[in-house]
Amino acid sequence: MRPSSSAISRFSAYYATLDTQPPSALAELYHAHAVLIDPFGQHQGLAAIQDYLSILTRQCSSGWPPTTLAPT
Repeated sequence: MRPSSSAISRFSAYYATLDTQPPSALAELYHAHAVLIDPFGQHQGLAAIQDYLSILTRQCSSGWPPTTLAPT
């Protein structure tokens, strides 16, 4: 199944302004059982993806490199 151009546009717009987006907006992009895999690990489910991106943006806002990406 190919993603629609509107889905790609929403995804791109969200990540272009990730630091200003609320985690709740991810529900428009990810299925409740989605899996996000990146160089830092695998995040299963919408809640885990929301937690991960919240931590990541908080760490980036307070300085790089992050000391940890584990939930606080």
